Amino acid sequence: MEAPQATVVRYRKVLAGKPVLRKLYLDWYCHMKRMLSDASPTVEVGTGHGLMGEILTDVIKSDVFPSPYTDLACDAMNLPFYDGSVGNFVMLDVIHHIEQPIRAFVEFARCLKEGGRIVAAEPYLSPLAKMLFNFHFEEVDFSQDLGGLEALSSSSDSNPFEGNMALSHKALVTHTDELLDDIPSLRLIRREISDHIVYPLSGGFNFPSLVPLWSLSGLQALERWTNFLSRLAGFRVIAVFEKY
Repeated sequence: MEAPQATVVRYRKVLAGKPVLRKLYLDWYCHMKRMLSDASPTVEVGTGHGLMGEILTDVIKSDVFPSPYTDLACDAMNLPFYDGSVGNFVMLDVIHHIEQPIRAFVEFARCLKEGGRIVAAEPYLSPLAKMLFNFHFEEVDFSQDLGGLEALSSSSDSNPFEGNMALSHKALVTHTDELLDDIPSLRLIRREISDHIVYPLSGGFNFPSLVPLWSLSGLQALERWTNFLSRLAGFRVIAVFEKY
């Protein structure tokens, strides 16, 4: 099995060799940056390949394991921050790797300052996305629940890249009310569904890109004009929660 440190380095090299995918990630990070509160500090959960640091230059980059791209190694279900000490938590493709998302959100809420935000981007399981994700290595199992308020002890030999995309879809889309019932200090203030054209054509990390970089701006414009199709064919959801 490949070590997680080697995996994130490999992913960073994949991004360097796939300019369309890299540009998509940078665009997502820029969009997410605009959704953050003015409070500081901002903590990235699950930094992975570390590319977000190119957009959020003062972000604290954390992951569940140390790597060349992390400032801090910690578990999202047991965060090392004081109560009310963090301005924002920001993350992309992380929640579906967390065994108990409710417990992680309890920790985010505990650590956030009043008015602080959680900005989370995850796979959106539209009918089209579900079909294509059949070729993805991560499972989609809606029978798994969102967990409880108390964290279970994680196995030290568990693979941090194993995930269940149904968990993040439930947390951010279909079962958000259930999640918030357990965390009354949080409220959902924004949810966006997008990426029904460019992302699938980019090939992601595992398949060749089907479009050149020069076509990206035109395709993104087409995507904005046809946003009404995102619920049927979108691949990305971004949700913003605020502490009050």
